[in-house]
Amino acid sequence: MTSILRFFARSPRGLSFISLIGLIGVAPLHATTYVVSSAGDDLAAGTPEAPWRTIGRAANAVVPGDLVEVRGGTYAERVTFTRSGTAAAPIIFRSSPGETPVIDGSALTVAAGWFPLFTLTNLSHVTIQGFELTGLRTNAGGRVPIGILVSGSGTGVKLLDNHIHDLGTTYPGSSGGDAHGIAVYGNATTPISGAVIRGNHLQKLSLGSSEALVLNGNVTGFLVENNRIHDCNNIAIDTIGHEGTCADAAQDAARDGITRANTVYGITSYGNPAYGNNYSAGGIYVDGGRDILVEQNTVSTCDIGIELASEHAGQSTSRVHIRNNLLHRNRIGGIFLGGYDTRRGSTEDCRIEHNTLFENDTRQDGNGEVQLQFDVRRTAFRHNIIITNSQALVVGNNYTQNTDTTFDYNVIHAPTTPAWQWKK
Repeated sequence: MTSILRFFARSPRGLSFISLIGLIGVAPLHATTYVVSSAGDDLAAGTPEAPWRTIGRAANAVVPGDLVEVRGGTYAERVTFTRSGTAAAPIIFRSSPGETPVIDGSALTVAAGWFPLFTLTNLSHVTIQGFELTGLRTNAGGRVPIGILVSGSGTGVKLLDNHIHDLGTTYPGSSGGDAHGIAVYGNATTPISGAVIRGNHLQKLSLGSSEALVLNGNVTGFLVENNRIHDCNNIAIDTIGHEGTCADAAQDAARDGITRANTVYGITSYGNPAYGNNYSAGGIYVDGGRDILVEQNTVSTCDIGIELASEHAGQSTSRVHIRNNLLHRNRIGGIFLGGYDTRRGSTEDCRIEHNTLFENDTRQDGNGEVQLQFDVRRTAFRHNIIITNSQALVVGNNYTQNTDTTFDYNVIHAPTTPAWQWKK
């Protein structure tokens, strides 16, 4: 059925933010290639014949254009990357061909605040590729295990083909437990721009109130593409605004980016201490972000397929284009828009087009394939294929505060007469 239902259209011209990604780059110029091995010595030369022992040793030595190859083995270290490359001469840290370096945090004690295995702050043109990060855990509140953290400002950071798994928080309280697999926090007034997060595999993450892959605050021109995220106990991919991450409110939103061709499944908040027995975790969530293209993703067996909402009163998620996605058999609905109660913000000027929704709301909670929540404004649903389960509910809408909603040119199938709910 999946192969029959999937259909992806070409991207139309004229999307201004696509040009920001810089998919066609300049071939890197490598000044020196260094080698790290778990059997090496940090007093050695860092050559293939005399490799260094730690990635941190290499991080403190590289200059623009350098390549660091890390041999397979286990590395029980946290690494703070401190050197930037340039557009023509990036700094690259990658696994040696055919080998997998494992960054194991199981012996580390997570301290208060952010506690990443890899940290990149105020860096540009650095690539991290082909690492496995695992084992970093805490059961204490106020401590945030993270696989990879990118923060501050900078441009051209790439996180490629990393495997992050079996880390996070098991804090038993409803507030104070947080963790991330990959986190990009634009907390400076100069943005993090042009970040590429591609080909990563995130699984079995215990996230508390947080997300597996998040872009928060002053982050612009990003590409989140071809990642696989599954079996996590909260939101898989989140683009966030209006949380005070950036001191400049006008820039405090992830924006002008693309979330494309990701595969997300097995995401649920049920049993997570932060949520109890609630099913509320989205596969892809835009919470206060703006001017974002969400396309060609496959989201299944999550609590919610895709959600556009702003959790902050007086703020909005705006100008998001959801197209050519396959959303099937998600637990409480396929697409949710608007705040989850009347104390939240709005969803504005969004387009939902050429998507396939197949038998979502498997719990048959009355949400339907599409759920309009509080304060949805000027939103259009067009040219979607919607196939309901036996509930036959196409649209659920328990709120009256939606305006200028267009629902047209969709193909709808239900086993009985299709049901619609509109403004209660």
